[in-house]
Amino acid sequence: METIIVWLICTSIFCFIMYNMISAAIDKSEMASNIQDIRDLLIEMKRDKVNAERERISIEKHEHEINEECPACGYLVRQNEKFCPECGLKLID
Repeated sequence: METIIVWLICTSIFCFIMYNMISAAIDKSEMASNIQDIRDLLIEMKRDKVNAERERISIEKHEHEINEECPACGYLVRQNEKFCPECGLKLID
């Protein structure tokens, strides 16, 4: 009787370990795919932000307006703007 109980306990432990190993392998492959998707999105967003910033700077250079940095975020704002377009800080006239 004791042998059967020990065998059942060992079998249960073995099944539990195998289940967790298989689940972890499946989760990791899905997680790796999701992490890669998130990484690709972040790279694309950063590239878009850099390109938008370059375009904005180019336009501002051609406008010959005096620009100042936002004290909160450092974004270049026109002197006549009331709010920072990047962080929304109210600017003093």
